[in-house]
Amino acid sequence: MKCFLSILRLRRKSLEGRTQLLLVLMMIAVGSASLKADELSVMTAEEITAEAEYMLHKQLYVILTEVVPGRENEIMGALGEKHMEFQVGLEKNGILFAAGPLMNQDEKTYGGGGLIIIRAENLAQANDIAASDPLHAAGVRTYSIQPWLMNEGGFSISVSFSDMKYTLD
Repeated sequence: MKCFLSILRLRRKSLEGRTQLLLVLMMIAVGSASLKADELSVMTAEEITAEAEYMLHKQLYVILTEVVPGRENEIMGALGEKHMEFQVGLEKNGILFAAGPLMNQDEKTYGGGGLIIIRAENLAQANDIAASDPLHAAGVRTYSIQPWLMNEGGFSISVSFSDMKYTLD
């Protein structure tokens, strides 16, 4: 399985490299090959960018926020309103990429945590932004930040002029 990393490092423009990668991934999926932790290496941001040179490479920051146990009821009051005003302000200033609550596994109830994706110059600035959220500043929620290099994905917008409706997928 040592060949796995060298296959991963092949340029994606190479059809042969893509074919080899797909074969290895299929072997792993059906259980005819395994990948051991000591066979993995950490790729740098530059290596990831080089491997996917044709992709977007948009650096963003993901803030995972969790409610402090026992403080769940404080989210919906005045602090919750201040949090929403803060989020809208980030959106209006072009900082907020996306945000929303994380639902519980039943997909119907909310546990108090959320996911916030922001634009920032660096991790220190992302931390300053997150710390300024009223729910974080008041200690109602804790947070962690993960730098995220967005490469794949997309969305669709459909606008109907006749009834002034739109859909976002």
